[in-house]
Amino acid sequence: MNKRIRRNRKKSLSVPCRFSLIAAAMRSLKRQRHNVASLFRARIRPQSTAATTHADRPTEPKSSTVRNLRCPTLRRVTRNFSRFYEVEGYNELYPSVTSVLGVLDKPGIKNWAVGQTIRHAVDELVDVQDQAGDRPLTLDEISKAVHQSKEASTKELNRAGDFGTRAHDAIDHLIAGKRGKEVNIDLDVKPVVDNFWDWWVSSGVTLDPRGDTMVYSPRYGYAGALDALAMTPDGQLMVCDWKTSNSVYESHIIQVAAYAKAVEENLLACGFSPEESKVHRACVVRFEKNKQGFEVHEVDNIDAAFGAFKAALYLFHFTSKLKAESRERWLKSKAKR
Repeated sequence: MNKRIRRNRKKSLSVPCRFSLIAAAMRSLKRQRHNVASLFRARIRPQSTAATTHADRPTEPKSSTVRNLRCPTLRRVTRNFSRFYEVEGYNELYPSVTSVLGVLDKPGIKNWAVGQTIRHAVDELVDVQDQAGDRPLTLDEISKAVHQSKEASTKELNRAGDFGTRAHDAIDHLIAGKRGKEVNIDLDVKPVVDNFWDWWVSSGVTLDPRGDTMVYSPRYGYAGALDALAMTPDGQLMVCDWKTSNSVYESHIIQVAAYAKAVEENLLACGFSPEESKVHRACVVRFEKNKQGFEVHEVDNIDAAFGAFKAALYLFHFTSKLKAESRERWLKSKAKR
């Protein structure tokens, strides 16, 4: 009897202990995120109003190999609704930077999703009421309209993702040196591409023609794809990430810092010296979608922002383990039925 009590006590302590670890990690991560909010500065620069095309711009931006970065083949895979990378020569899966940062609370996105659902529900209810005429709507009609609105934010996110992918692809073509008819730019993404071009010309940076670049960190166990390696006019290595979102969030700053540290690790592995491998600058450039303009958000302290990423990485692995254990218990209990 005493043995059973002691055993039960041991089990009962394990769950609070686990949640205390999660709570401690969340507090650490919250402090890191609070610090990150002051680690970047925004320089908002209006786009030139000159109506010119990429072919006849007076200034041609610079594109050449910044660093001969050789990286093993990375293949994207999905496991348990998270993105991972299979890295050639390694057995374990490396979680993507964006999947790791999925553990962060994003109140801006949540509020946006709620707003999308409410607006869609109102539109649906108005349409149903128009069809019903003067009679009041039934409970089934209201429930159906609200249920259809639940997927509104997901559909809008998918559309935004498709838009961002097409804009990134067009930008990659320009970085690679393609011009005119060689670049197929959809009409809806043209303002983004024009804003990118104006940023590129005004910044004076040299972009590596490979554009989208896969990087990984064997030391910390993560991988991802940065948008561009760059060299500043004063010879500093810089990592860039493009955004077409409505705002730049703290998670974007942490994201580009993680890319910067992976680049340093990969360059050292390729034989570059510590100074040649050092990423001195990291920035997020947000391009307006429907008007002229762009914003440059530069990380002031890459090391501090990377500290926030490491906290998120720990929390990602810890919660992933808990989810796997929970699923295993559920499968065992289902098998016994």
